[in-house]
Amino acid sequence: MKKHKSKKTLSKKPKGPFAFIMTGYYPTTCDDLPNHSCDPCEGREFGRVRSAGFIASDFTFVDPTNPTEWQTGIASGEIIIAPFTNGEIAEPSVKTGPGYGDMVEEVLSQDQSGFFNDPNFVSNNKNGFYQAMVGRRNMLFFFRTSSQTYITDVPVTVMPGYKVDNDLTSNIVWNVKVKWQSLNQPTAFNTPDGIFDQCFELGE
Repeated sequence: MKKHKSKKTLSKKPKGPFAFIMTGYYPTTCDDLPNHSCDPCEGREFGRVRSAGFIASDFTFVDPTNPTEWQTGIASGEIIIAPFTNGEIAEPSVKTGPGYGDMVEEVLSQDQSGFFNDPNFVSNNKNGFYQAMVGRRNMLFFFRTSSQTYITDVPVTVMPGYKVDNDLTSNIVWNVKVKWQSLNQPTAFNTPDGIFDQCFELGE
């Protein structure tokens, strides 16, 4: 596919004596805006929370795409992975506050949430894992889509639960809801190899 060689340059200043009254969101950063990427040949990313889990908030990655760093966190118990899940991440709800000067309002944060279903119900019921996650304030949440992995930049609230349907063939699974507040949605990075295609269990 041929790419267009010509590019239009947008004028930074409007022509003419215009007066502006700002009615949008108050800017929350004065950093330079990154370049927008446009590539008609870029592959698509596909949905579903295919893997999920939690990372101790004091665990630090140098390179989150490095499998060795994940294995180190798993071995120390600071990374907990449910490798085979389904679920979704909701679109954030923007929280705004009063603006200043000519601005009507400013963005304060975003309410974010998601859930995943863990099919390992019986074992995680007997060992009390998800019950122990309730009330913890030191865990980041991560999830995986088709080729990318994401980690929240703040600790999350974990709300696990399950229901039993009146259906002889239905599955009982853990439905794990997570909520957090942050100005930014989690940034994607390439999924590390060999981490989300197997179960990891720590020795006694």
